[in-house]
Amino acid sequence: MRMRWKVTYRGPLGEKIKRMREFAREALDGAARLWSKEYRKRHFDRGARRRYDYAPRSASYQRRKIARQGGSIWDRISHLRVAAPFGIACDLVYTGRLRRLFTGSAMRRIMGRKVKVYARAPKYVFFHRGQAGHPDIPKELTTVSPDEDKALGSMVETTMARRLNEPTPVVTERI
Repeated sequence: MRMRWKVTYRGPLGEKIKRMREFAREALDGAARLWSKEYRKRHFDRGARRRYDYAPRSASYQRRKIARQGGSIWDRISHLRVAAPFGIACDLVYTGRLRRLFTGSAMRRIMGRKVKVYARAPKYVFFHRGQAGHPDIPKELTTVSPDEDKALGSMVETTMARRLNEPTPVVTERI
C-alpha cells in the first residue's frame, strides 16, 4: 500500500533563513552605496573637523597651505578672507587632488559579512601613517560620524526587515 500526503503552508521560514546571507549582502551593499554616494563627499565640507573629529593641523601647515594657494600676508595672519574660496576650512584639502580622486569613482566589494569601498587617493596619503605629528589621513577619510552610523544602521535594519517580511507564495510539498 502506497500513501501520499501533501502539506501546504504559507511563508517558508526555512527558505528565508537559507537566504538570510543574501538579504544581509543586499542590505550591506545598499549601505555602502549610500556612504559612497552621499557621505564620502562630506569629509571635504566645512565643519568636517568637528563632525569627524580630525586631528588639528599645525599653524605652520596652515601657513604653507595659504601661501601655496596664493594668499596675501594679511590672509596668512587672519585666515579669514581665504577660508571659503581656498579650502582653508577643510583640513583634507591642500591642493585639491585628494578631493578630486577620493570623491570620484569607487568600487564596492562584498565579502561574507563585510563590505569594502575602494576609492582612489594620492600616494602621499599613506607616506606618514603612524608617525608622530602627522594625522592618519586614511582613518580620517573613512571615519563615520555618529549620525551617519545611525542612518546606515537603520537602513540595513529596514532592508533586512523588509526582505524578511515580504509575502511568500503558498508552498505545497509532497511527503
